[in-house]
Amino acid sequence: MTEHTVSMAQPTVSVVIPCFNVEPWVAECLDSILCQTYQNLEIICVDDGSTDGTLSVLRRYESNHSKKIRVLTGPNGGAPAARNRGLNLANGEWIQFMDADDLLLPNKIAHQITLLRRSENNIGFLVAGSNVRHMDAPPSVQTPRLVVPRDPWVALSQSRIGNTCSNLWRRVAVACVDGWREDMPRGQEADLMFRILKTGMTVTYDREIHTLCRRRPGSLCTTNPVTGLRIAIELRARILEHLLTSALATSERRAAALNSAFRHIRTLSILNPAAAVCCHQNVIPQDYRPQKEAGARIAYRVAYAILGFKRTEQVYRMLRRVIPRGERTQDNGPINLALATMGYVASCSI
Repeated sequence: MTEHTVSMAQPTVSVVIPCFNVEPWVAECLDSILCQTYQNLEIICVDDGSTDGTLSVLRRYESNHSKKIRVLTGPNGGAPAARNRGLNLANGEWIQFMDADDLLLPNKIAHQITLLRRSENNIGFLVAGSNVRHMDAPPSVQTPRLVVPRDPWVALSQSRIGNTCSNLWRRVAVACVDGWREDMPRGQEADLMFRILKTGMTVTYDREIHTLCRRRPGSLCTTNPVTGLRIAIELRARILEHLLTSALATSERRAAALNSAFRHIRTLSILNPAAAVCCHQNVIPQDYRPQKEAGARIAYRVAYAILGFKRTEQVYRMLRRVIPRGERTQDNGPINLALATMGYVASCSI
């Protein structure tokens, strides 16, 4: 078998790992990659100015696996910048981006390359689910996040389009949109997927789970919720604008983007009411009516139609203060009855 035939059968996959102060976890991450049944790998570790023993761990692995592992060093610039440094040096047709505290099951890459061989050529990235484990919980407590094949624009709006590590990325697709945005504090992976889909590339789906995402207490994904919500709402607004201006806005896609934006705005209203009102004015059209998919029950929808968003949320916050938490989740509970009653009273006074 010639070298060209081998490369066609087993395209090179570049694994890119940004590393910042991950000494306790990065060895286990690297072991999970070295144990992959897929062998045509190169591993690029980018030490992002670590101040602990991360670089020593990386150098030890580089020394023991010099044919597979390269270590880059530099000042701290954040994970997106580190990923871009690795991307610029990658030789693989496909990129496996990693977070240094996450793990791959042994057959992850081999399984996904097999799926890609059966797919069309216009694939920008493969979408896959993951198991999520919070490190302060027992190892056996994991939450599966499955993906189901669907319209990728709908999946993106609904945050059901995989994540940085569970997905597998075509290198040229990431490179042609200039890689990861380095100016975003949150939401970089969804932004990257959005920009790739805008080029006309599509996705394929992996129904199986081969990735374990571990969440550390105090990690970025668990802090700064207001910033995260603002970015998520802005993304849905960008999706809507692109779909409308590109004549791609089917009713399903428009509903998915609006319902997701509205759900995020309602969550933001709990943390920052003024910001939520502003986002609602800027993103949600006047003819929109909340749907069940946006987390709005019938009583809320009635109140919203009569009182509008700002006043309905004011009533909702007031009721949250006086109704016990356990009773708020009942479909016909006091909070829904109160909302419906206030909406009715308001309608009678108009």
